[in-house]
Amino acid sequence: MTVDDGARLFINGHLLIDAWRDQSPTPYTGDIYLPGGPVTAQMEYYENVGGAVAQLNWTSANAPPPSDGPTGYVAAYRLNVRSGPGLYYPAVGLLSRGQEVRLLGRSWSARWVKVEAPGNVRGWVSARYMWSKVPLYDLPVIQ
Repeated sequence: MTVDDGARLFINGHLLIDAWRDQSPTPYTGDIYLPGGPVTAQMEYYENVGGAVAQLNWTSANAPPPSDGPTGYVAAYRLNVRSGPGLYYPAVGLLSRGQEVRLLGRSWSARWVKVEAPGNVRGWVSARYMWSKVPLYDLPVIQ
């Protein structure tokens, strides 16, 4: 989850993430084993002053690999997925090291790559934090 200011995330009644404090937009992640069946998720949030962000995303470790097309892997511990090719675009998702993604295209400079990941995560990531057997300059340029 990404929050500004505080939040707590409970899964099946268990506290998974406790970020109950004033802060600028900050991403948090947590891992939990779920044996199957119904799952309850409860996110508590508060806003103090300034900007407001409360975003929750999740993916399954058992998610199938991306469909056809070239793939890449996340080289950073955590990597923001942005709505556009630049740091000034808002984050729309979060990827983890080693996660496989489908490579959709690149910016004209090849500094940003458009990706698709399990969980309907689709957007732009910095190319410096991606690894692929396909040279990024071989991807189509997306405007």
